[in-house]
Amino acid sequence: MLPGTFTTPLKLALAQTISVVATGATIAPLSTSDVALTVDGGATLDIRGIRLLQLRLISCGSTGGQPSKLSISDGELFALNNNAPAVEITRCALSLAAVDVNMNSNEDFVAINGDATFDGNRLHVHGNTTVYMFAFGTDSSMEITNSLLEDVGLAINTTDSSGPGSEFTFAEDTFIKSADFSLQQGCEQPSSPFRRVRYENSIIAPLGAFDAVTGTSCTFNNTFLSHQTMPPAGTIVGDPQFVDPTMRDYHLKATSAAIDAAVPSLYGLDASVDLDGTSRPQGAMPDLGAYERVP
Repeated sequence: MLPGTFTTPLKLALAQTISVVATGATIAPLSTSDVALTVDGGATLDIRGIRLLQLRLISCGSTGGQPSKLSISDGELFALNNNAPAVEITRCALSLAAVDVNMNSNEDFVAINGDATFDGNRLHVHGNTTVYMFAFGTDSSMEITNSLLEDVGLAINTTDSSGPGSEFTFAEDTFIKSADFSLQQGCEQPSSPFRRVRYENSIIAPLGAFDAVTGTSCTFNNTFLSHQTMPPAGTIVGDPQFVDPTMRDYHLKATSAAIDAAVPSLYGLDASVDLDGTSRPQGAMPDLGAYERVP
């Protein structure tokens, strides 16, 4: 795909596999009713270097349709102001790797509508308001690793009544919570044998005197909370010692207790490269959170 700005949406709706190099290309449809990138009908699309600019950025899969796949790497998603989800997936496997997600004023980043998976690695999700990731229906899953999520809340409302159920796993991530208003971590729904929400080797940091998590239905493995009145099992409470949170620099100071503090993954998740592209570990063990400190 040639560099430049394309004002018509990109749509792949045939059962075929296509790989695209789109470095320097931006898809910014003129009509606000258009979705910038649509994958459906059993199609598989692997696209590298793309920039999407629109109210609705991605639609992958559809109810009753053939399962589709979409992989985006080394790209940027820029959502314009809109209350509809910027990314919707149904019967789709969506993978984002090394992608910057700028939500601007859009409150809803991704909605998983059932029978779908969302795999994110080395993501930076940010905006100028609270951002939400939603999960509905059955057989939904989300796995996010080595990522920085600023003011991102989770609304997990899956309805599985039998196995294997829905699963949401976050490892080597840094969650920043600047204010205590409806910022949830997916632990608020009643416990269910068919819904698992798990945090591992991550940092959840409210920038204020309010709890990092509410609810009791999550599982934590070696997760650092910067403030918590009643710490759940599997968590550590303390100051993660970010370099400069006022300037949104969430790398770790040399004195941080999160350095070399990771434990082997219970879930077999990849922690070999941090958000900056730095290999892990730089010390005896990987550091907690999105960033690995280089000595």
